[in-house]
Amino acid sequence: MTRKYDESLMAIQEMQQAGTAVHRIDDMEFGRRLAVERDLERDGEGKKVAATMNAVWDESGNFILYPTLLGIKGTQFQLYFRKGALILA
Repeated sequence: MTRKYDESLMAIQEMQQAGTAVHRIDDMEFGRRLAVERDLERDGEGKKVAATMNAVWDESGNFILYPTLLGIKGTQFQLYFRKGALILA
């Protein structure tokens, strides 16, 4: 079983602008975070580089944690079913 989450900058930006984001943040703060994320995607010469997202399992093996523009997200897995989600900000 696989599950795909779209945490791309474009998807998050569209949800923020449409007002459909689950966790909406202030527009100024969102713009600042977006600029930082775009800078991280580019090397010193302005060329786009590969994504550096890193997802890790917690020690219990029940949660997977991954960084996003909105903060660190965690999703609980149990018996191959998605049980819930949380955001650590």
